[in-house]
Amino acid sequence: MEQTNIINVFQDEFHRVLTPMEKEILNDWKNKYTDDLIIKCLKEGVYNGVTSFRYINKILESSATEKDIKEDKEDKDLSWLD
Repeated sequence: MEQTNIINVFQDEFHRVLTPMEKEILNDWKNKYTDDLIIKCLKEGVYNGVTSFRYINKILESSATEKDIKEDKEDKDLSWLD
């Protein structure tokens, strides 16, 4: 998904035009997270009635941490336990 498209998704969900600062935050997120994860967290925020970048950022950080923990568990060689 292109940057313009993800901005449009946010604007559609927020029912307003994003500020330049919000676009900058979104660009930072795109460097850290996948578009799919960003949109998933956006939709979770909207579902909960919160259209705040700060709130969505917390969801992103939490999702990324949970994913890292899950991947760490999967990556560890636990064959010695068998």
